[in-house]
Amino acid sequence: MMSDVEKRDGSSGSASNGLPLVKVKEECIFLFSEEDYVLQSDWEDTKNSRFDKKLQSSWDEAREGGHFRYDLKDLTTRILPGEFGFVAQLNTKRATHRRKPQEMISVAQPFNPKNFNFTKVKPGELVVDINSTSQILMEIARKQKDGEVPRDSRNVIVINVSPLEYCSILLVPSINSHLPQALTLDALQIAIEMILLSAKRSFRIGWNGLCALASVNHLHFHAYYLEYQLRIETEPTKQLSGPCHEIPSWPVPGFVFQLEDGDVLNLARNVYKVTRYFHINEIAHNIFMTRGSVLGEQKDSIQTTLRIFIWPRNPVYGEDSAVQLLSVKNVDAFNVAFCEIAGHIPVKDADSFPLLTDQSSIEVMEKVKLPREKFESIQKDVAALF
Repeated sequence: MMSDVEKRDGSSGSASNGLPLVKVKEECIFLFSEEDYVLQSDWEDTKNSRFDKKLQSSWDEAREGGHFRYDLKDLTTRILPGEFGFVAQLNTKRATHRRKPQEMISVAQPFNPKNFNFTKVKPGELVVDINSTSQILMEIARKQKDGEVPRDSRNVIVINVSPLEYCSILLVPSINSHLPQALTLDALQIAIEMILLSAKRSFRIGWNGLCALASVNHLHFHAYYLEYQLRIETEPTKQLSGPCHEIPSWPVPGFVFQLEDGDVLNLARNVYKVTRYFHINEIAHNIFMTRGSVLGEQKDSIQTTLRIFIWPRNPVYGEDSAVQLLSVKNVDAFNVAFCEIAGHIPVKDADSFPLLTDQSSIEVMEKVKLPREKFESIQKDVAALF
């Protein structure tokens, strides 16, 4: 599955900033419609959707082609003792075999074409181009209007060469627009659509913002299968305002939204209201998307929904980010980014792994927890958005 350069006029293979314009081969293109959404999914269902089959076959092909920096066959998993039952996985090579993280100095840091970005991935790492048929039709309509430049609609899936779990990938929305790691409404919509295309309850999506342990300043989401149930899927919530809920008993306080009546755009808009506020006010944040129980219903309810968690947090600036992501010894046993806050903990220190408990993990997570006064101020502002 090779990436290539798309020429605008037959003579230029790059955008005005000198970056290549990515395209994929025809067999990598995956088109979908709302009819492909899987709105209900449980742990007993072992069937794969059309999207699951495409993703898994493409990822397996990349693995067989030797495009990853390490193999996950030795991944060891522990369910940590304690109230939350966090899922810890020993993955030391993710710290020692990963690309050097970029230094982040602001939540609103602009895209820098001189740095690594996902238009520069190697052949074989780009595996799927995912788009909705409705979006394609809208782009055709735009092109028919004189003087209007169509937006880039190429949403590309690349493998995560330093994988977290099976089918560890990066979704890069509008890859040829060279957007910084700041959420857009369109990006949120395609991410929500992608998780709904999977029939697997185990398919998760996450996002690390700038100064929240994002390592590349080019708009992207993480996604992977995790075949272990997380407590956060059924964690009780409390309504804050309108569609916005809170998770009062979680180690790191945050906000929660859910999919209602299959309305993807409405969910994306609600989440975007909060993340836009965070962006404008220089508040570092992480996001996690997973299927789970309907907010307000019992944990064992047969009705499921898509839950989206947003955590404001203490920022990590400059070299401190690289130190946390790359160091194995003399630091915490794990970094605190989207998956760790959600209860999936990739551990980089083999000595610490057998000693971890819920409580010791919470002590690490709480280092990113905002001071109470700061969070309460944010809480008040978020409530006023709805």
